[in-house]
Amino acid sequence: MCIICGFIGCAPDGPMEGHIKEHYDISKHIYAVELETKGVFDFSKKGLVQRLLQNIRDGKIIQHESTPNSK
Repeated sequence: MCIICGFIGCAPDGPMEGHIKEHYDISKHIYAVELETKGVFDFSKKGLVQRLLQNIRDGKIIQHESTPNSK
């Protein structure tokens, strides 16, 4: 899902493929979130954004670690 405008597009083989990539090409909105993992992809840098996340249960800030297999 595009963080800038809320566009929802598929990316079956990772964020550099599918409708979300087409949306980036047209709109130049550089950030998209993967709804299942909550990982944020930066199209300008072609990788995941390292960021802090908020724990749903208690609201505390936690560090998000990207996985080696992330696309």
